[in-house]
Amino acid sequence: MKRKETYGFLWALLHPFRWLIAGAVLLAAATVLANVGLLSVSAVLISFAALQPPLLDLMVYIVGVRFFGISRALLRYSERYVSHKITFRILTALRVQVYTQIEPTAPAGLQQYSHGQLFDRLLKDIDVLKYFYLRAVMAPAAAILVLLVCSVVLAHFSVAAMVLLLFLFACFGILLPWCMGQLTADKTKALAEERETWQSLLEDYLGGLADLHNSREKQTYYGRMTEKLAEMARLERNIGVLGNLTTSLLQYGSNLSLVLALLVIIPAVTAGSLNGVYSAMVLLLIWSSFEAIQPFPQALVQLQQSLEAANHLLKLPRQTEDAERKWQTPQSLELAVEHVAFAYENGQPVYTDFSLYCPRGTKLALVGTSGSGKSTLASLLVGFWQPQRGQICLGGIPLEKYPKEQLRELIAVAEQTPFLFTATVRENLLLANSQSTETRLQQALQFACMEDVVTALPDGMDTMLGDNGYRLSGGQRQRLALARIWLRDCPIVILDEIFQGQDAITAEQLRAHLRKWGAGRTLIYITHSLQHLQELDCVYVLQHGDIVEQGTAEVLLQQKDSIFYQMWQLERQQLGGETWQGLS
Repeated sequence: MKRKETYGFLWALLHPFRWLIAGAVLLAAATVLANVGLLSVSAVLISFAALQPPLLDLMVYIVGVRFFGISRALLRYSERYVSHKITFRILTALRVQVYTQIEPTAPAGLQQYSHGQLFDRLLKDIDVLKYFYLRAVMAPAAAILVLLVCSVVLAHFSVAAMVLLLFLFACFGILLPWCMGQLTADKTKALAEERETWQSLLEDYLGGLADLHNSREKQTYYGRMTEKLAEMARLERNIGVLGNLTTSLLQYGSNLSLVLALLVIIPAVTAGSLNGVYSAMVLLLIWSSFEAIQPFPQALVQLQQSLEAANHLLKLPRQTEDAERKWQTPQSLELAVEHVAFAYENGQPVYTDFSLYCPRGTKLALVGTSGSGKSTLASLLVGFWQPQRGQICLGGIPLEKYPKEQLRELIAVAEQTPFLFTATVRENLLLANSQSTETRLQQALQFACMEDVVTALPDGMDTMLGDNGYRLSGGQRQRLALARIWLRDCPIVILDEIFQGQDAITAEQLRAHLRKWGAGRTLIYITHSLQHLQELDCVYVLQHGDIVEQGTAEVLLQQKDSIFYQMWQLERQQLGGETWQGLS
């Protein structure tokens, strides 16, 4: 990732708040300068008071000490308030920005990342960047302002002292952090990579704990996680040691500044170019100005971590469309797949030249062995993936011209393994249609043959389903997903293995409900089972991404040499030789 792009991303993050940031930097610099002023004016007051002047001559310095003492506390509070307000605004904007970047690309654009990697980016990287302004930007900017003001003041009393201050800031504020940055850059990058790998290992460990127990590989996998944690701890320890070393050297530099300042001040006082009353002031001004560069070690680490976090977020996929898609008004809702070629990333082609036409209201089935491209077609139809060649049209309009929101209103998919949120039954249903009334929810459950199941739950529709609906069986989760499809009320519905995992009686009830509800709708069944297909208008047999046979179930079964007939014979034998329903 080019550094220019990374810095551009970080600048874009701060740009909306640039005036607030400028004000906060001024407050931070003023806070340090208030402390510098307090010590400097106090030194002049003590030195001048030793000469026993009239009390009235000391009043200006007394007022100055009180002013800087009170203003320091007020400025510190104001700076913290404004800085944290900016930090929370940046955090809010960053979360919204990252989500709006990746959401349109899901799920195709996110397939290359594990859940652990995405979790690390959405949590840890964003958490790192929310402190980018507070630690990596404000501290150096405030230090520059402090240096300018102190240099102007010192130039009025001693040019040699001003040159010394500039030299000390160059050595301990620029050269030292740069050297330490070179030493920690690789470690910071390695730590980010190790952390992401560990997140993926943790996800796999928790998700596959039962399998690890059964295979007796739990300790082996746990050992891998422990090794990663140990490596992360080593890297963090090394970075911490270098950071502490930098802090110690800065402390040493501030003490060294006292000695070097004396070497400059004493000759100036001896030569008469500097009034002795101001010698302590110059000394303390140089020493106290080091407060401005004390945050530099933390700022250095934060900058490196922010660069790595920004690189991670920049690598996330983003929508490449330049113009916003406009709402389409198709005259009809026929589906036409025209000469489509498609392959997953770095994989074998699923389709090379695939075509399919489906008039509105058609009931059809896609059958074939695993890997023949049935479920892939469903993902293409709803726009989750884009074909590399050819096009898919809905109502004569290519799918890529439809806004995704409109596609969601026109096409619904009941997936083979639906996801249920850790929420109540009601909340999971309302995801499909947030305006659904209680009556509509009950009708949806009746349609999906889930009414008795939900009634038997401890709190009915207000029962928490747990992680991915663990309270329900696989078949029940599919039926709850089917209830959500009913609530969406789309004209085109794709049913992926919807009867798998259902008992015979429930499956027959679902078919009856679908026959009645599906009148006038386009229903596309993706299935391995060849039973009951005689009810459909057409059956397409897929093999290696091509339609090798098509026709009604009755016609295909009359062709004894057809692939469909052979598949049906095998299924019939597995079912114990039962007679095909509706056929002799």
